[in-house]
Amino acid sequence: MAQGWVLGLASGAYCLAGCAPVMLPFLVSRAPADGGPRRDARAVAELLVGRLLAYLLLGGLALACGARWHDSRALRVLTGLALLVLGALLIAHGFTRSFPELRPCETLCGARGLRRVPLAAGFALGLTPCPPLLAALGRLAAEASPLHGLAFLGAFFAATLPWLAPLTAAGWLGRRETLRGMAEVAVLVAGLYCVVQAGVLLSS
Repeated sequence: MAQGWVLGLASGAYCLAGCAPVMLPFLVSRAPADGGPRRDARAVAELLVGRLLAYLLLGGLALACGARWHDSRALRVLTGLALLVLGALLIAHGFTRSFPELRPCETLCGARGLRRVPLAAGFALGLTPCPPLLAALGRLAAEASPLHGLAFLGAFFAATLPWLAPLTAAGWLGRRETLRGMAEVAVLVAGLYCVVQAGVLLSS
């Protein structure tokens, strides 16, 4: 657990760099009156839950498949589908914020699915592991005791949490209309990027 904690603390910047391009535009693009800091904290909490679910899934594959876990076709398909869903949600969110006067966008504004962007983001991004997570999963795959391996992975996840705390304060940037407009465009770009990545994974 101590080794997992140290690895997580040392590499948490990767987690922030991976989540910020999706979550920062999403948080900033929302209207300031839509819940305030509590809303942003809830969104980051959903992001963390999504990442945890993805980590548990990857950990289970690493334990079941050993060193060959990352060659799983099922993993590529699952990651591709998760990115596709995330991309669709981001694009829909971006259109509702950019063109709220359009009737389809008015309908989408009340859709429950758009509220699940942070959860989908955490899950999809967690399934596209960064080098530190690959190292943690490699350790898990080689660990003789599954319990020890899961403790290592759990400590790694817990140690990355402080690095994502700054995202909870990102919503205040949306108070400036110019930044909010830029974020609306960035959300659409992030959504398109996720869809392209999904297409690459699903076609490989």
